[in-house]
Amino acid sequence: MEPAQAAGTSLEAALALLGSLALGNFVHAAAFFYLLARIGAVSAGVAKALQAVAVFLLSHVLYCSQDASQCLTPIKSTSLIVVVSGALVYAGATAASATGGSRAAKEHKEP
Repeated sequence: MEPAQAAGTSLEAALALLGSLALGNFVHAAAFFYLLARIGAVSAGVAKALQAVAVFLLSHVLYCSQDASQCLTPIKSTSLIVVVSGALVYAGATAASATGGSRAAKEHKEP
């Protein structure tokens, strides 16, 4: 508790913050498992990947000036592009599947 006291944080405030963090984590996990049941594992995985992209971008915007490890690097940028591209391809394939398949598959069907 010494670092918290040095920062001027009371035990009550620390417990309130910890409780808020626990509640937020619980709600986040519950929402993820709700989505998992509704949209399936692959779609939920794509949603988690897009969430990671948002974390990368927000970390860069909010914290890059304070900590160089939070800045976008060429490797992080490449990863971001790969994840977004994969999500877009998956979304396109899912949409095509929902509408009866791809155009190429429709053209090659026998009468």
